[in-house]
Amino acid sequence: MEMNRERFESVFPTVLEDALGYAKSIHTPPEAISWLRKNITHNTTPGKHLRGLLIANTHAQILSRPLNHPEYLLSAKLGWLLEFLQASFLINDDIEDHDTFRRGQASWHAVPGVGLKAINDAALLQSIVFFLLKKYLKGVVGGKGEGKGGTYVEIVELFHEVVFRTGLGQLVDLISNSKSNSNSGSGDMDEMSKERYETIARMKTAYYTIYAPIAVGMYLGGVATEENLQTMKGIALRLGMYYQVQDDHLDSFGERSRLGKELGRGIKDGKCSWLIVGALGRVDELQRGVLEEWYGRGEPGAVERVQAVFREVGMERVFEEFEEGVMGVVRRDVAGIDERTGLRKGIFMDIINIMYRRDK
Repeated sequence: MEMNRERFESVFPTVLEDALGYAKSIHTPPEAISWLRKNITHNTTPGKHLRGLLIANTHAQILSRPLNHPEYLLSAKLGWLLEFLQASFLINDDIEDHDTFRRGQASWHAVPGVGLKAINDAALLQSIVFFLLKKYLKGVVGGKGEGKGGTYVEIVELFHEVVFRTGLGQLVDLISNSKSNSNSGSGDMDEMSKERYETIARMKTAYYTIYAPIAVGMYLGGVATEENLQTMKGIALRLGMYYQVQDDHLDSFGERSRLGKELGRGIKDGKCSWLIVGALGRVDELQRGVLEEWYGRGEPGAVERVQAVFREVGMERVFEEFEEGVMGVVRRDVAGIDERTGLRKGIFMDIINIMYRRDK
C-alpha cells in the first residue's frame, strides 16, 4: 500500500537537512558539516530501505487507506531514522569483519580518507537518530506524534532497545565464528549449533528488520496494545529469522551483480551461518574435515571448497524446503489474526510478497 521507494526517498533531503541544521546551529565547522553530509548520504541512501518502508506501510494498513501527507511525512521520517540505525550497524559490521564492499560501493571505512574515523561516524549516525526523534515526536499536543498514538517515550524506548539487542546479537556473532575460536583447534565448529544461530539471527537481524518497523507503524496507527504487539512479535520474528536465512543462502548461492557485494563473505569470516549449521548436521567425516580445514579462510579456493560441500549435502534443496515450511507457518498465523483488534493481515502479506524467493 505504501511501499513506494521513490516517495520514501523524496523525504530524505528533509531528514538530512534537519540533521545538518542542528549541527550548524551549534557552530560546527563547515568542513565537519561537509563530512557529516557525506557520511549520511553514503551510508543511508543505497539499499532496499525495507525497514524504512515498512513503517509507512504498516501505518497505512492499519488505517485501511493511503496516508495523507502529514501522516506519510512522519512515517517516512521515522523510517529514515531506522535506516540511519541500520547504517550505523553496517559501518561497524564492515570494520569488524574487514569487509570493503557493501551495497554496490566501497564500505565507508574503505573510502579513501575515512579509515577508522568510520567508528565515530557510526556513533554520530546513532546520536542523530535520537535528536531527530525528539524533534519529530516530542512536544506535540498530548505528547503524541503527528499520527495517532505514536508517543515519543514509547518509540524512543523501542529505538534504544533496537540498539541494545542488535549490539548483543553482533557480539554473539563475533564470538561465535571460527576465527574467534581459532586457538581451540578442530573443535571450533562445535559452537556452531542451531540454537546459537537462532540467537544471532533473532537478536542481530529479526528484531530491528521486521519487528521494530511494524511496531513503530502500530504506535502511529494507535493499535499498539500489549496483545497486538505480542501477536505481531511472533510473526515478525519468524519473518526476520527467515530474512537472515535468505541472506546466508544468497551469500553462497546468489549473484554478486544482484546483491551488490562480494559472495562468500560469511565463509571467509567463519560466520555461524544457517548454511554451515545445516551442513554440519549432514556431512560425513571426510566432508567435515574439509569444512574444518577451509571454513573461515580467505585464500583462493577456500570459499569454493566449502561451497562444494554445501552442494554435496544438498543445502540448496534444504533451503527450499525450509522456505516453504516457514511460509506455511507464517501464512497460517497471519490467517488467524483477529482484525477487530486493529491489527491487519495485510501488514504481513505485503512483507511475504517482498521476501518470498527474493534474490537480493
